[in-house]
Amino acid sequence: MKIGIVGLGRMGMPIARNIARTGHPVSVFDIDPQRISAAAEFGAKAAGNAAEVGDRCDAVVVSVPGPDADRDVLYGKDGLVKSRKRGLLIIDTTTITIADARDFARRAAEFDAAILEAPVSGSVHGAEAGTLTVIASGNMGDFERATPVLKLFADKTFFVGPSGSATALKLINQAIYIAYMSSFAEGLALGESIGLSTDTLLDVLGQCAAGNPMIHRKFDEIRGLSNTRFSVANALSFLNGAAQIGKDDAQQPVIAAVRDRLAALAASGHGADDVIVSRKFYSRR
Repeated sequence: MKIGIVGLGRMGMPIARNIARTGHPVSVFDIDPQRISAAAEFGAKAAGNAAEVGDRCDAVVVSVPGPDADRDVLYGKDGLVKSRKRGLLIIDTTTITIADARDFARRAAEFDAAILEAPVSGSVHGAEAGTLTVIASGNMGDFERATPVLKLFADKTFFVGPSGSATALKLINQAIYIAYMSSFAEGLALGESIGLSTDTLLDVLGQCAAGNPMIHRKFDEIRGLSNTRFSVANALSFLNGAAQIGKDDAQQPVIAAVRDRLAALAASGHGADDVIVSRKFYSRR
C-alpha cells in the first residue's frame, strides 16, 4: 500500500518514520522544506503539495496544527480533495472542532473522497514508539479500510460513532488530562512553598496515587532537563473546544475553573509556558 503523510511536525514526522520502517512506500508534504528533507533520510518521497501526495497514494494521513491548517490541507488550492485519485482515503489525525469535523466529512463526499476522523492520544512519546491510541469516527467502512494503516503507528484503535464523536472524545480526554496537570502543578507549588524540594516532591508523588504514568513523562521537564512543553496556549485551545460540548460551564465546573486559571496565565504573558512549569508564576502570588 502506498501511504502519504501531510504534516511533518512533532507527531507527523514520527508517524511517517514508523510507516516507512514497515516497507510501505511513503510520500510526504509539509510547508517546511527542511522537514521534507529530514523525511527523505528515512526514504520518504517528497511531493510538491498535498494534492500530489493524494495522486500517488492509496491513503493519506494528515497531521497539522489545527482547524485552519487542516482546512487548507483538505480544501485549499492544492488540497487533498483536489487529488486525481478517486475514492482517496484521508485519515485526519488533527484535533479540530466538532463542527469542522462534521463539515469536512460532508464536503469530502462531494469530491469523491472519504475522511476518517482519527485524532490520536499518546503524545510525542507514543508517536515515536508507534504506540498511539486512535479515536476514530465517521463511516465504519472507512475505518475498516484505514485499520491496516492505523496499525502501522498505533497499538490501540477505537471506532466511536458518527462524524464529530471522535473529536468530542479527544477534547474530553484532553480536558481531563489538563485539569490533572494543573492540579499536579498546584500540588508541587504547595509543597515547594513549605520548603520541600522539587526532587523530593517528584520522587514521592511519583510513587503515590498522584503519580499517574503520564505525569512521569513530565518529570524531566519539571526538573529543567528537557523541553517537550504542553503550553498554556495549547491547553486553552483544547479546553475552549471542550467547552462547546456541554450546554454551559455548570456541566464542567472543574474544567471551567482550570480554563479560567490558564486564561489568566496566558493574559499575564505565560501562554508559551508549560502548564506545570508555569506554577512558578502563581506560587509566588
